[in-house]
Amino acid sequence: MQVVLHILAPAGYLGGPLNHNPAPAMSRKNKGSTGSTPGTLLTRTRDMLVACPEDYLTINKATGCSPWWLSNFKRGLLPDPSVNRVQKLYEYLSGQPLQL
Repeated sequence: MQVVLHILAPAGYLGGPLNHNPAPAMSRKNKGSTGSTPGTLLTRTRDMLVACPEDYLTINKATGCSPWWLSNFKRGLLPDPSVNRVQKLYEYLSGQPLQL
């Protein structure tokens, strides 16, 4: 007895044509409020993350921010990241509580 197994994959998964238009990648011009203003908590935290030698898993364990979130935050792809996450990441990277 021979069993034949057919696997269905979405279009494009196995190299077939895609029939949809994916959303355009966000550019620096259309990112929204990503903290491009120097001196903001968002900009300082992103700059510290860019300079940080630690890997995302280490930072994830300490902050709870997922590696996906950290990667996208670092590249400026999150149009409006949560202030609580940004603050937690800032406090971890700076080693001190945020002073208001």
